[in-house]
Amino acid sequence: MKLGAAFLEDRDGAAAIVIAFMTPILIGGLAFGAEVGAWEMTKRRIQNAADTAAYAAGTQVRAGYDATTTTNAALVVATDSGYKSGAAGITVESPPTSAPIAVDGTDPNGDSRFVHVVLTETVQRNFTRYFASDNTIDIVSESVARVENGRPACVLALAPNVSGAVSAGALFFRRSTDLLTTTHQTAIDNCRL
Repeated sequence: MKLGAAFLEDRDGAAAIVIAFMTPILIGGLAFGAEVGAWEMTKRRIQNAADTAAYAAGTQVRAGYDATTTTNAALVVATDSGYKSGAAGITVESPPTSAPIAVDGTDPNGDSRFVHVVLTETVQRNFTRYFASDNTIDIVSESVARVENGRPACVLALAPNVSGAVSAGALFFRRSTDLLTTTHQTAIDNCRL
């Protein structure tokens, strides 16, 4: 056993001491990075859901449906796109009152041609809860859709001999040429340019 000055000059095991101090910092950094990365993935999923929900809400506004039907359509599409918080975390405004200004400078607020959808999903903190006052974080995504008049719906099947190429509600067609003999001639006429 070394005593006194010989002990202070000894360098054996110095790397072990540095590793012992740095390992918790390294593991903490990795855990923090993994959690923030998971938040970013959730944000991307929610943003995709907000974009599709705004589009769905826009189609409902264009069709003349009320706010409840518009919100329900947006919620169904958002849920199908991976949104998990349900009706409590969705806001649909038409016309918008708190939408951001568009990149081209257009202000959608107060304009009935726009639909604004906000999705909020609450995520549990894992590692970061030790550094924050609460155990959850709200991830918010929003999207704005502009409702424009367009052409009526069109029914088009590219393969005339494929069974089930087109179906509409309870009507099923064996071949797309069967559409020509139905009462849905308007939908076919809408496909013409």
